[in-house]
Amino acid sequence: MPVILDLAGELASTGTVSFSLLASGNLHSQFKTKFGLYNLCLVLHVQFIEKEAMESAVRVFEDMEFRFLERESRIEEEEGESEAEREREVSLQQHAVNTAQERVLQLEKQVKEMEREKDKELNALKQERRELLHTSHRVSQWF
Repeated sequence: MPVILDLAGELASTGTVSFSLLASGNLHSQFKTKFGLYNLCLVLHVQFIEKEAMESAVRVFEDMEFRFLERESRIEEEEGESEAEREREVSLQQHAVNTAQERVLQLEKQVKEMEREKDKELNALKQERRELLHTSHRVSQWF
C-alpha cells in the first residue's frame, strides 16, 4: 500500500510513474483504485466549493433583501417624515438590493466558469489516466 502512495506522490510531482513498480497485477489494481478515488475527490472538492460560494451569495442576497424590507416597513410606519425623505430612503435601499443582486449574478457567473474549468481539468485527468493505464498495461505484459 505505501508504494501506491509513493506512486501518487511521484505522479503529482513529476507527472510520470516508474513503471517497474507496476509489475505486480495486485499493485496495478491498487493503483487504478487510488487514481480513480483521487479524481473523485477532486471533483467532489470543486463541487463543494461551488456549492458553498452559491449558498454564501444567496445568504448575502437574502440578508440584504430582509434588511431592505425591514427598513421599508419602518419608513412606512414613521410619522412626520416628508415624502421626499421616504423616497430617498427607498431609493437607497433599492440600490442596495440591486447591488446585492448584481453580486449574486457575478458569483453565479464565477461558479459557471469554475464548473467549465473543473470539467476541462477532469477531462484532462481522465485522458491522462487512460494513457497511464494503457502504458501500465503494456508494461505489465512485458513482465
